[in-house]
Amino acid sequence: MNHAYIRAGRVDHIAETPDEEMAGLECTVALADDSKVKLGDLYDGSAFHPPLPPPIAALTLSPIEFKLLFHPNERVAIKQLRATDPMVEDFMSIVEDPRITHIDLSLQSTRYALAYLEEKGLITATRLQQILTGVVQ
Repeated sequence: MNHAYIRAGRVDHIAETPDEEMAGLECTVALADDSKVKLGDLYDGSAFHPPLPPPIAALTLSPIEFKLLFHPNERVAIKQLRATDPMVEDFMSIVEDPRITHIDLSLQSTRYALAYLEEKGLITATRLQQILTGVVQ
């Protein structure tokens, strides 16, 4: 029979005996022979649970990092259309607002604005997907 060693609510170690000395343990729990408990599983005092998935971080960039996602010819085309297209002007004025500390690529409004740039022919569908990765090309 195996035993789970619990530290900070997680399975920290699994051993055949409950006698190992380990600092900081909360308890040891006897496991059934067919137990599927693994290292990292959570223990709430009465049952084991799989660990929670890591939170999905929003993909955020500074305004200059965001602008650098675009190729120079794309930035020039956006700047030219901005003078006559209120949608492009609105989006770019938000990007350039000095109170803005980051652009969140996971926001629907950001994705909508980028799709609008594609619709206007300023970026291709392939470039749209590249830009949404947040990796400067």
